[in-house]
Amino acid sequence: MRARFLNPTFFHGALLQGDYLITHDHDKMAKGEPCLFVHRERTGTSGEPVVSVHCETVERDKSTEARIATLRVSDGVLWSLREIQFAGATSAHQPH
Repeated sequence: MRARFLNPTFFHGALLQGDYLITHDHDKMAKGEPCLFVHRERTGTSGEPVVSVHCETVERDKSTEARIATLRVSDGVLWSLREIQFAGATSAHQPH
């Protein structure tokens, strides 16, 4: 999924702002490895991810479009990414 963070958004030790590519690897998740990856859009998945984390899935209603849940943590200036749901999925990914 492609995501644009207009406001600074904190996610697992990284501060995201701008355009990113977010991917999930189910095989790595099954092995207990980091499985959710965030790459700067300008490098795609060819470069090292800005963030790679373990995640857990939570059941959600099927989404027809990609969804990112954030929480404002500082007077509307700083946000925190809490959950990612890919288009067509019946579950969302939460970092842990």
